[in-house]
Amino acid sequence: MSRSYSKGLIAVLSIMGALILCSCAPNVQPVKEQYGIQNADSYNQTFQEEYESLIKAVAKRPNDSEPLEALAYFYHANLLLKESQTVYASLFAFPDSKAKWHYYAGRIALDLGDQERALEHLNEAVARDDRYGLSHFYLGEVFLKLGELEKAESSYRSYLEIGTEKAYGFIGLGRVEIARKQWSQAEGLLLNSLREDSKIVSAYSLLTNIYRRMGREDQLKRVERAALNGERYHQPRDEWMEELYPFCLEPYRLSVIASILEASGREREGIEFLQKAVSLSPENSRLVFQLAEMLKKSDPSEEVTELLLRAIELDSTYESAHYAYVSELDSNGESEAALAASQRAVELAGEASGLWRQRGVLLEKARELSGAELAFRKAVEMEPTESKNQSALANFLWAKNEKAEAIVHYKEVRKLSPIEPKCRAILAAHYLEQKDFDEARKCIDEAVAIDPQLDGLTELNVQHHLLEGSAKLLEGDLEAAALSFESGLKIDPKHLDTMVRLVAVYLEQDELESARATARAAVKQHPRAAIAYRVMAGVEMKAGNAQEAQTWMERARKLQK
Repeated sequence: MSRSYSKGLIAVLSIMGALILCSCAPNVQPVKEQYGIQNADSYNQTFQEEYESLIKAVAKRPNDSEPLEALAYFYHANLLLKESQTVYASLFAFPDSKAKWHYYAGRIALDLGDQERALEHLNEAVARDDRYGLSHFYLGEVFLKLGELEKAESSYRSYLEIGTEKAYGFIGLGRVEIARKQWSQAEGLLLNSLREDSKIVSAYSLLTNIYRRMGREDQLKRVERAALNGERYHQPRDEWMEELYPFCLEPYRLSVIASILEASGREREGIEFLQKAVSLSPENSRLVFQLAEMLKKSDPSEEVTELLLRAIELDSTYESAHYAYVSELDSNGESEAALAASQRAVELAGEASGLWRQRGVLLEKARELSGAELAFRKAVEMEPTESKNQSALANFLWAKNEKAEAIVHYKEVRKLSPIEPKCRAILAAHYLEQKDFDEARKCIDEAVAIDPQLDGLTELNVQHHLLEGSAKLLEGDLEAAALSFESGLKIDPKHLDTMVRLVAVYLEQDELESARATARAAVKQHPRAAIAYRVMAGVEMKAGNAQEAQTWMERARKLQK
């Protein structure tokens, strides 16, 4: 066989092979024309590869719902909502059309503000599978938006019957009653939701609107404080929507998914999605920082410190990363390294007042007080409306016994922060010294509402009643004095000074039995306190029982010896 013949044969075989390959390869162009996206090359490489793979699968199996389903989920998970709508519409034509496809389409329509289409698909989802609670819940949401309150109520009640997180059903019903302007009924339903789950911010938000309309200021303030402990991403767990999560390849969307999972107590799952986000966008300092923070909560390790340092390297002005890195070093006992990192932080991101406040704390801990004071004052100067800055400087000045200036800053904290109890307790003590009992009472009540377990708060509350009662006693207002002392004993029934003074008031009022009962309680609660026995003697003397009074005085003298 001649060499030229061999070359010709090889060429023919090559052409035939290419033709065979071309005939086997699916034609993706029609699929892209029907289901493709614009500017696919603007997405990350992993996204592009998955997109091409899914398009090829649909082209190869045009009569199979499975690859089309995967494409719909891919689009939906990556928030390509209109594109996913188009694919879901094709899926509905298959004989094995699923309830969840209609549910997904309904959720997309709801997100896009198309209530009529949302209603159509969610009704179909319920018709195909009425056991999935959130189909009823979101149907209620659609009816509420359309103003069909009876149908909305019915849907929410259906959700309450079969849904696992009933708090959301109560919120839905509460919103129906708000639409009806039935404020009391709405309040009851929203309070029911918070009994089910006290972390849902939307319930607090709706309650604040109700209390504002009803003019109930006390409840309004209490709910506003409680709302600060709510969770931003708290929402009902949606198992069908979670089936889309693995299809997501958009880093920001992955970070949101991670936050949702973390808020529902599923930190480990959240970390996995956040690690996926970081792998897709390794230069994104915010994602790296978020991963470090989430890892720190679930499993503190050296990796946390490395990730924080990496976030700083990616963005040297990133305040939160600097702050967390310095805190991590300090909590690990690396004080010198923390101070050095703090110095670097204010050099690189010195426009952030929080970093100066943090530096002040570290310098105070190292007993470098002049540097600490400068740092605290710098933080306040930079951002005087940040309550943490005012509080840090106030605490520093208070520790230095510069109380007059500290009080000025504690007053600022009280104005700026509705959830800071310590400043209110300190201000209450200050107002008691000034005999400004009304302002002291306000500060104590605010502190009790925020943190009733705050150290020293109970004693401060009792002291307020004791001092106020004593002032009323000096003024000759026996009834008001008795009321103050009695209020103090309701808080601490064993408070000896209050008991002694209340007995004195009762004796002035000739209420001998009340005086005797209180004096006996003092002796019972404080059997080693001589003053309790002297008070008992005074009661008996007032009653004309000189012998009995003498016996009590003898017991008092023995205790004093």
